[in-house]
Amino acid sequence: MELNALKIDQNGKEFYLCSIDAKTLTDEDIVHVDIWRKSGKDGYQRKATESRCKQFATYIERANGISPTSILLSVRNKVKFKAQSGNFGVLNIPEEESLWVIDGQHRIKGLYYLADKNPEYDNFNLPSIIIPLDDEYEEAKQFVIINKTQKGVRSDLAERFLADFAENEGIHSYNGLPKSITRGISWIPKALKIVDEMNENSEIWKNKVIFPNEPKNGAIISQKSFTDSLQPILESGLFDTYNNIEISEMLNRYWQAIKKLCPEAFDLPKSYVLQKTAGVFVLHKLFPVIARHCADETGSSVFSVDRIYGVLKKIDSMKSEFWEAGGTAGQTGTSQKSFGILYNMLNDELLENIDSEDAQPIRPFKL
Repeated sequence: MELNALKIDQNGKEFYLCSIDAKTLTDEDIVHVDIWRKSGKDGYQRKATESRCKQFATYIERANGISPTSILLSVRNKVKFKAQSGNFGVLNIPEEESLWVIDGQHRIKGLYYLADKNPEYDNFNLPSIIIPLDDEYEEAKQFVIINKTQKGVRSDLAERFLADFAENEGIHSYNGLPKSITRGISWIPKALKIVDEMNENSEIWKNKVIFPNEPKNGAIISQKSFTDSLQPILESGLFDTYNNIEISEMLNRYWQAIKKLCPEAFDLPKSYVLQKTAGVFVLHKLFPVIARHCADETGSSVFSVDRIYGVLKKIDSMKSEFWEAGGTAGQTGTSQKSFGILYNMLNDELLENIDSEDAQPIRPFKL
């Protein structure tokens, strides 16, 4: 096999950057993955996950996507390189040699699915690094180094970019992108605006959110946690007609009412979990339930601090001691399952002490 290639030298080790088409990469007589099997000692990779391969295929096909990052392949033997201009030249790999996939098997199998449906994708090229290595041990070492040291984009930064992406290019623009990328794209943009508004103007949350690349300076909860906690509110349907400013005001009043019931937790926030991830997730999940019970004598939904306070105080556990770091909430755990347990405790107490028939259907709130 001959490939146009660029020779790269790092710390005395040579490897080669080239472009390889899908027809070659999906040829099982040429390209192999060293899969670990219980029956043998060799192998170092898991089998490809079908869903990830198909997500990549869908992205390339439906979103007219590109894959600019290189895959990493190994040749377990010597190769010949003939320079033509500087470090650019022709890489010659003996016909009997295989290419072993160190990194990129999901992309390669995704191309297999594409080319199987549409032969035009045989000509789809992936940038590829070919590195001559002595044996599978060296491959496995490179595999471990890559997978233990590479780090994706931080979620908080990614969410801000996706929010801008959806706003600038429209909701249709992410059709075909993998679900792992577009998770929450329907509600995260609005959630981020709410977080920004509350951090700037809320009596309770002003300067309390930790933003990407910013020092804490007394902030106590990450943007990621606060944003994610808003999902049940924004997906409830109860607040669809309200903009981010109006929802922020509702949440501000909600947290003022919580403060009236749990003042000690706000005086010493680091000693309690009320304004940390556990409290925010649980209480925001409870927010739509509380909202449905905030009706006045005429049946209209009124979202005043006093009205919210009147509903919340029917929850027996809504006291500072419940939210202590060493108390019930603090000791239950920090997983989503733990948050669900706490939510059920508070919701059950509310339903025990309130007439469920008082819950109102979706209707405009009086702000």
